[in-house]
Amino acid sequence: AGRLWNEPKYQRGVVMELAPSSRARCRHCQEAIDRNSARCGLEVRVKSRWEIRWCHAHCFLRSCTRLAHHQGNRKSTCRASGGEISKGDLVLCFSVGDASCKMLPNGARVKLAILAELIGVETCR
Repeated sequence: AGRLWNEPKYQRGVVMELAPSSRARCRHCQEAIDRNSARCGLEVRVKSRWEIRWCHAHCFLRSCTRLAHHQGNRKSTCRASGGEISKGDLVLCFSVGDASCKMLPNGARVKLAILAELIGVETCR
């Protein structure tokens, strides 16, 4: 399967990788994210630069991911596929601290498959 999660086309909104160091802290549980453990983050623009809000992969799945119907009256865009999200559409919502994004089920399916692969890589180490 290779390192599919590092390809640029998968780095829109939700970022998933094995932690290269143990410097980051989980924005959900506040514990350190160990080196080589699976982590997920959301990209957020802060004062003209991009930052990533990191979480442990299990915290991200358990507490930062939810399935909902889009409530807004304004149309939105799926951060994975670029498809249009309209009121009432089923979406997967990711939120970490002050960062959030919405994805249509087909776009989120790709992200969740990458996350499953990452978690599998982590448990095999």
